[in-house]
Amino acid sequence: MSSTGMAAVAALLCCVLLPSFAFTQAVANKHDVVRKAAQAYYNLPNEGFVRFRCTLTPHDDALEPELRNAHPAAADVWVQTLSQLQVAVAVGADGTATVSHTDGAGQPLQDVISNLALMLTSFFRLWSPYVVASPFPAVDSDYEVEDLGAQYRLSYKDGAARVVMTLDKDATVGAVMVTRPEANSVTWPQFTKTPKGFLPVSLDNDVRMPAQGGAVHVRTVITSQEVAGL
Repeated sequence: MSSTGMAAVAALLCCVLLPSFAFTQAVANKHDVVRKAAQAYYNLPNEGFVRFRCTLTPHDDALEPELRNAHPAAADVWVQTLSQLQVAVAVGADGTATVSHTDGAGQPLQDVISNLALMLTSFFRLWSPYVVASPFPAVDSDYEVEDLGAQYRLSYKDGAARVVMTLDKDATVGAVMVTRPEANSVTWPQFTKTPKGFLPVSLDNDVRMPAQGGAVHVRTVITSQEVAGL
């Protein structure tokens, strides 16, 4: 992204996440705001979730059509190579994902496995706060809630990270900005409302490492289905 583009994004974030203090006021009942927000989301442990494990199977249609059309023989070889890949992911009660795979894969597959493991752990790190844990701090912890009019702004520290999020008055998270010494990120989640609470349907995430220049944008679309009554 160009410096001009980054400046525009930074300006937008200031408008979305950090409106002028002249238009804000502290919320006296901040504990009630956070408590009600936490209760508004679907929570797997409340439904009996302990852990799950699944295997991943590569699909032929995952190849870009242009690649298959331009190099059909090479595409067939690559699909055959990928068929040797056996990868599993296990998610524990805290939402942490662990990726495992069969040994003996050649270097090309080792590179694929490394990239896949990074992608999976990154996804579950973004997904699990909304479904397994909670995207909000503990009700009795240290945080600030400000009333922006149509939204709340929630600010708190999580270890070395500074977290600022906006909440609509119905408790849906609008944006989450996390500032760490080594990286800054902004996530824009979208939700669907179910009888048991909000579920994420997409996650747009920008990550910028100050030492490495521009931001990387990742969009994840999520489809949920009932498994074992959960």
